[in-house]
Amino acid sequence: MKKKILIFTAFLLFLAGGFSACKEEIREEPKDTLSLVNTKWKLIGIVDVQADSLRNLEPKECTQCYTLAFDTDSTFSGQSFMNRTLFPFCCRYNIDYTTGSLRFTDICRTEVGVQGESDEELYWQTLRKIQSFIINNIHTRELYLYYDDGKKYLKCNEIGD
Repeated sequence: MKKKILIFTAFLLFLAGGFSACKEEIREEPKDTLSLVNTKWKLIGIVDVQADSLRNLEPKECTQCYTLAFDTDSTFSGQSFMNRTLFPFCCRYNIDYTTGSLRFTDICRTEVGVQGESDEELYWQTLRKIQSFIINNIHTRELYLYYDDGKKYLKCNEIGD
C-alpha cells in the first residue's frame, strides 16, 4: 500500500512539473542585447492586458503594413496603411535601455485621407503614447511597446530584410 501511495505521489509531482513548464513566461533579452538598432518589426496587434485580448489592425494579411524599422538609436521608419495604399513615415525616438523607457517624437507622416475612427488613426494615436518596451524571446523575437501605464501594448514580431 505504501508503495502504491509513493508511486502515485511521484506521478502527481511529475504531472505538476510538466504543467508548470507549459506556462509561458515573458523572458526579457539580456540587457546587453536589447539594442533596437538595425531591427525591423511587424505589428501583430494591440493587446489589452486587463481584458487579455488582442485587436488586429486591418488589413491583417498585408505583410508591409504597420512595420517599424529602427535605423539608429534615435530614428526609425516604417509603413502604415490608409485607403488601400502603403504610406512611408519616419520618426525620432528617445530610448533608455537601462530602464526600458521609450518615447516616439517628431512623427512625420502624411495626413491625407486619415479618418477619425480608422485603424490607421488608432495606430498613430497609440504610437504617440508609447512609454516603454520589452523584447521577448520565447518562440520568436517579439517587441512589446507599452502605453497607458502598462495596461496596453503593441505586439510586434521581428522580421528579416
